[in-house]
Amino acid sequence: MEDTREVNFKVMSRYLRQRNIAMGERDVANNERNIAIYERDIANNELNVAKSERDRAVAECGVAKGERDIAEKENKSSRYECEQLQHNVHTLKEYEKSREQFVATLSHDLRNPVGVIKMAVDILKEYDTHESFHSMVDLIDRNTDVAQELISHLLDANLVKSGNKIPIELVRCELLEILMKCRKSKSTKDQGRVELICEADNMSFWGVWDPFALSRAFNNLLDNALKYGADNKRVRIAIWQERDFVSISFQNFGKVISVADQANIFDSHFRVKYQKKIGWGLGLTLVKGIAESHGGSVEVTSNKAEGTTFTIKLPLAVTI
Repeated sequence: MEDTREVNFKVMSRYLRQRNIAMGERDVANNERNIAIYERDIANNELNVAKSERDRAVAECGVAKGERDIAEKENKSSRYECEQLQHNVHTLKEYEKSREQFVATLSHDLRNPVGVIKMAVDILKEYDTHESFHSMVDLIDRNTDVAQELISHLLDANLVKSGNKIPIELVRCELLEILMKCRKSKSTKDQGRVELICEADNMSFWGVWDPFALSRAFNNLLDNALKYGADNKRVRIAIWQERDFVSISFQNFGKVISVADQANIFDSHFRVKYQKKIGWGLGLTLVKGIAESHGGSVEVTSNKAEGTTFTIKLPLAVTI
């Protein structure tokens, strides 16, 4: 018979072996379960990642759609604003055209009755009547001349504004003589304020121009210089020749004209802000139109040291 201890040892060994096998199988099962859990977690994570990517894609799609909607609204708004602006520009052009036609018609219609008054005054002057009668006739005559000049200003300014040239009649004339007549037409006090400087050896500047038109331009610039210049400073008119051009400048020492105002000063109806004198603001527009009708130009400079100077530059040989 086998020894009892040996039998017990075999039984114990078999038991331990079976337990180890069972424990190993259990560990394997646990490991497999853990692996399954891990794989499930990985699958869940991948699912969450996919969901996040889908949500982000949806969000990006929503943003893109929102941006597209905004762009479409902006495009619609821009198209509407552009169409509205074009409509406004067209309306303004039509209004400006109508205004120019109105001014031209009004000025033309006013010329006829004023011309009749002028003719009647000339006839009345031939009668030898009381001195007071002649005085009244002279008053009517002077004011009729003013009315005719204003009408001419309106017509010519309207031409310049519409991009046309002022019509001129060219004859051979001398500029210094025209300037001297302009100075002589002013009051005795104003004549004393005007200094005429001629930079020429023979004291003459002959050429082919429109003396009546240039007289209007020179008178306007001289009137402005006297009106806006300092009372205690002289107004200087200078004339000189440079090659094929003659320049005439009108200088005063009044308030300085700003650079911004200088850029617009020849525009129709523009007035420098500090100027409180009564007027229509057409004078400098006419000066520019007359200069350009002669193939010339006009410019302005203004600073505290040298005052304000308007300079007309005219070609000796005018071509129209």
